[in-house]
Amino acid sequence: MGAENITYPMAKCDFKRRVEYKKMSKTTIYGLFLYLSITGFYTVAMIRDLFFNKRTELYKSFGGRFKYLTILNLYVHYGYFIISSFLAMAELSMSKKNSKVFTKVKQFCNLVYTSIVFPVGLFVAITFWGIFIFDRELIFPKAVDHLIPIWQNHLLHTLPLVAPLLENFFTKHFYRDSFFIGVLPTLFLAGFYIIWVLIVSNVGGIWAYPILEVLSPTNRAIFFGVSLLFLGLLYQTGKMVNVILWPSEETTQSKRIKSKVKRKFN
Repeated sequence: MGAENITYPMAKCDFKRRVEYKKMSKTTIYGLFLYLSITGFYTVAMIRDLFFNKRTELYKSFGGRFKYLTILNLYVHYGYFIISSFLAMAELSMSKKNSKVFTKVKQFCNLVYTSIVFPVGLFVAITFWGIFIFDRELIFPKAVDHLIPIWQNHLLHTLPLVAPLLENFFTKHFYRDSFFIGVLPTLFLAGFYIIWVLIVSNVGGIWAYPILEVLSPTNRAIFFGVSLLFLGLLYQTGKMVNVILWPSEETTQSKRIKSKVKRKFN
């Protein structure tokens, strides 16, 4: 994944994609630096979580660390930016980037970014800090401050917002024309996580987050519903950000024509 302009032509009723790789630009080096930097930050967070937090009371209950969306998101982001780093290095070293394997991996990374990395990453950050500001005891009680220091907290709950936005500056992503089809993977995974949270509660007798414990069943259902809607909004936000940062050739040409017409009549 680099800073090259990648276009994904697609017929309205056909989702087959063809990737055109243009000449490499210098910004790919900056993109590689970004990927490696973010991977480094997430590596620190992973090491801290795996080797220093593994025996805390947070992970002793049923579901362990994997009942927390924050940790699941950490693993996805970490894997995504590792693969993106290798792809960026490959793009810098390869004279031809049209191999089927290379293309498939880029398409897979594109799906992961649009479905999980951007919407779920922003969801984790925005909901965490929003609830934290309102009442931190509902999301991150003071009792766990000695387990998760503030710097690790920011790696877990702030970096997931910053990283996808910065990454989009260096990589053009492909979004499906239909919002409802495009957002399905995001909502499917979100629904699966909600089911997992309910299983953890029923089997382990513990809610992943304190806010779920204080809500009534009705309010809890509303909370889950609003969360799904918010995820859909974040998916669409990612699509809009991508269009702003990487306008299509048709849009660019249209703006150029309009600019020429204005200059002609002025």
